[in-house]
Amino acid sequence: MQKKKRWITVGILTLAIGFIIGASFFYAAYIYDILENETNAYAQELAQQSIKLINERINNDYLYLEGIADSIGGQKTSVHSERVLDILEQKSNITRFTKLAVVDLDGNMYYNGMEQQRNVKDRDYFKKAMQGESSVESLVGTDSSRRMMIISVPIYREGEIKGIVLGQYTMDQLEYLMSIQYFNGEGYNYITDSSGEILVRSEQGDAKENVLEDLEKVVSKEFTRQNLQDLAEHMKKKDNGYIRYQKKGEEYILEYTAVGINDWYLLLVIPCNVVDAKTRDVIDGTALYCVSVLLVLGLMVFVMLNSRRMTHKKIKQAYENIRSIYRTVPSAIVRFRLDENLSILDSNDGFYQFMECSSDEYQEKYGSFLWPVLESGDREWFQNLKEGLVSREFLIRCGKKQSKWAYGNFDVQRQEGHLVVQCAFIDISRQKQQLSEAVKSASRDSLTGLKNKRALEQEMDLVIEESGNAGAFLILDLDNFKNVNDTCGHPQGDRVLQLFAACMKNTFRGDDFTGRMGGDEFVVFMRNVNERQKISRKAEQLMENFQSSLPKEFKGCSLSVSIGIAVAPDDGTTFPVLYQKSDKALYEAKKRGKDQVCFYEG
Repeated sequence: MQKKKRWITVGILTLAIGFIIGASFFYAAYIYDILENETNAYAQELAQQSIKLINERINNDYLYLEGIADSIGGQKTSVHSERVLDILEQKSNITRFTKLAVVDLDGNMYYNGMEQQRNVKDRDYFKKAMQGESSVESLVGTDSSRRMMIISVPIYREGEIKGIVLGQYTMDQLEYLMSIQYFNGEGYNYITDSSGEILVRSEQGDAKENVLEDLEKVVSKEFTRQNLQDLAEHMKKKDNGYIRYQKKGEEYILEYTAVGINDWYLLLVIPCNVVDAKTRDVIDGTALYCVSVLLVLGLMVFVMLNSRRMTHKKIKQAYENIRSIYRTVPSAIVRFRLDENLSILDSNDGFYQFMECSSDEYQEKYGSFLWPVLESGDREWFQNLKEGLVSREFLIRCGKKQSKWAYGNFDVQRQEGHLVVQCAFIDISRQKQQLSEAVKSASRDSLTGLKNKRALEQEMDLVIEESGNAGAFLILDLDNFKNVNDTCGHPQGDRVLQLFAACMKNTFRGDDFTGRMGGDEFVVFMRNVNERQKISRKAEQLMENFQSSLPKEFKGCSLSVSIGIAVAPDDGTTFPVLYQKSDKALYEAKKRGKDQVCFYEG
């Protein structure tokens, strides 16, 4: 009988050891998967930021070249006259373009200093321009050492295409637009076409000319040729995604995202040790905890099987050893009862480090309860826990009265008639903040800091609803803004836009919605205001502030502001309707001679 009891004890302890090992490795793998997914999501956010900057850069270049094309089209001389070529050379000296040229209808290219005539009739950008389409194209330079980017815009005269304006600069100039610090400088990226040919690279990038050809060299059991073919197919279809591969003994994640220009792709390469570094402490702590528990349990089995004379003192010592291991785990651990105040039964040092206070300070401030440090929404969730394993993100107010985000695993068991919870959690506040900042920056105009067109389309209806469907929607347009770009250059044009945005912020209230639709068009929604006199006075105040803030060098550009206004609820209560009607009012202001404030009149 005694021998049978011993075998039963051995069996129970063996099952317990197996459970501890399995649960520990499951917990480590689970944390790794969570952080890898967060890393991929964060990488996608960063890639979208770079793509947004690249698209804005090229769109601005289109606008600049369209202004030049309009100017050439308005002249009576040929598109390649000496005067036109002199103007193009002057503008190339004050812009980021390394060369500005014109092309006639026969495909002949002209620019100052050109030694012999070149014909570009077979180029795709020439064919598209002849069909009235502006385009961008990446070409290998004449010295075959650097790639050039060519932006083409058709020249119209009396409604007919008379030639093309070309703007050229090296693709390397796009590198700084994708120079966001990816994971403390350990990540790097490329811009390629859908065939994998490299157009632009970060300094760290080690692929030679074609990323897909480079990946052929690392085909293995983990990264098969089929995986490579799938990647190539996804890029042809302009799909987004990521792959994993090994190179020179290191494992990498490659995120691929369509840029939205031609068939270009942004490839972001992240060493997997970025994810490993985040989880190494958790995994090491889990392994230490597992090994330590196994050693203690092994000691207990040895003592139980070989000594029936274990005294109360030795049992207590073994218990303290287990508690010591429990308290030295790097994760924060708290054990509490599911009652009205979530009474704390035990906790380790990691819990108080997370709370930024000692156990005595916590006891003095909150007692032996978890309830006071939880947010209201999380309190309800905690009290509704059921038996079993579950995971969740939640907020905890720490000792400095600030809230931290935590990710925790909960093991709920029934003990002596009560539900008891053991929770192990880690601090994920930094990851939350990074994701929040990425989302926030996606809704801001990079030049002026105002809300961008995307934010306007997504948020305006909610803003109108929150203001009780009462307010004024203003569209503001800078009169003669083209004069600044033509006479002073594009950088000075950017400066004027920033000055005007600053005037908007200083003139309108902090809770009014201010944004930039694009170019020199801005919008404002004034909350809870529908008296035309007050609205008109505020609009005129903005016009005066703008004129008084303009530096002397812009006084000769005849800059002014035209404003069209629609009032809610009389003119509508939705963004599309208010935008349409205020745009009509803006048209009327322009028609009356600019520098006007006009309300919509139905």
